[in-house]
Amino acid sequence: MVDLTGGFGVDFSTMARAFAHAVYVERQPHLCALASHNFRALGLKHAQVVNETAEQWLAAAEQWLAAAERQAVAAAQQTAVTADSSAALAMAVAATAEQPIMPTADSSDSSAAFAELSPAAAPAVGRSSTASTPAAVSAGSPGAPSSSEPSPAASAPAASLTLIYLDPARRDAHGGRTYAIHDCTPDVLALKDRLLTLTPHVIVKLSPMLDWRKAVDDFRGAVREVHIVSVANECKELLLVLGRSGGETSDDGSRPVRVCCVNDDDRLAFDIIDGEFVAAGGADGGAPAGASGSVVPPDAARYLYEPNASIMKAGCFRLVEERYGVSQIGPNSHLMMAAEPVPDFPGRGFTVDAICGMGKKELKRALAGVKAANIAVRNFPLTAVQLRGKLKLRDGGDVYLFGTTDAAGRHVIVRAHK
Repeated sequence: MVDLTGGFGVDFSTMARAFAHAVYVERQPHLCALASHNFRALGLKHAQVVNETAEQWLAAAEQWLAAAERQAVAAAQQTAVTADSSAALAMAVAATAEQPIMPTADSSDSSAAFAELSPAAAPAVGRSSTASTPAAVSAGSPGAPSSSEPSPAASAPAASLTLIYLDPARRDAHGGRTYAIHDCTPDVLALKDRLLTLTPHVIVKLSPMLDWRKAVDDFRGAVREVHIVSVANECKELLLVLGRSGGETSDDGSRPVRVCCVNDDDRLAFDIIDGEFVAAGGADGGAPAGASGSVVPPDAARYLYEPNASIMKAGCFRLVEERYGVSQIGPNSHLMMAAEPVPDFPGRGFTVDAICGMGKKELKRALAGVKAANIAVRNFPLTAVQLRGKLKLRDGGDVYLFGTTDAAGRHVIVRAHK
């Protein structure tokens, strides 16, 4: 694998353990020196450090691939000539099998010519030659093999490059934050075709602020998987797995994109085809697809569920309703209600104590004895801070209040506990 945006090498040092050879590429020399020291300390003897930009490494890789292809063509041509010569010789031997073979004046020259056409003399892809591998271009870089030792990648054909990984820098030339893929360095959209020429798999790590649907559209059919990764219910990263054309398609020729929502130990996976969510089967996402998603009347709701941050980011609420037999309080509430417990729900679960409107008498009855509460709002006209001020409650405690809008458009407060 090759990491074209090495940085401090944290991602690289984790992924490198799954590969026979790993190349770290970084444009800043001081980071290369730091990474080289760390990789030795971590025992990553198969890791190689290259001090180049992503574009420089790609250019060297393309030159190497072109040289390897030329060698392969030459080898194939010479093999074909050898086969023809062998067939002609076999026919001559068969024709004179019962006659003594008499040497001729030029027999030694013919033998020499035949030897030159043998497969052993033909150039082979990956054999050491004047065309160096991308890894060998900067053999003198910190942590890289010395020029007296052939690079581990030097004897491997181009086809052995399994994965290229990129985490583009999300700051502009002035140090300001950027989010759009085009504004990051390197511009992966511009490099997409070059990357996929070299390897069948490319992983791109992007800002969790991005709209993942737009990111999929921007790569124009190259995205095979989307991974929305959260830790402790905070969305951290958006990972796109790119692949070459071809592979599995649906009945109408559309290509499905697998979306994986991960939050700590929770995982929900589904497919999306032409913008539509499609259940991916129970094996990848907890409850089996097709579970009852009937609407739960508010007065029958005994349990409230809040999907985790990755599912919120994915926006697959209808799919969650179908898989887990829950229903949203309102079309845009993103809070799920159920009459029975859902033990494997990917998110937080609560027991409902009361549901009330915003009238003073209703609030007084529902919040009787409550002095402090954890407050959250979903599709509600007030912020959590504003609602806390209106209710005159301290933060904390065992009571959870959710301000939202129900299916009838009524602003409601759900009181619950874990």
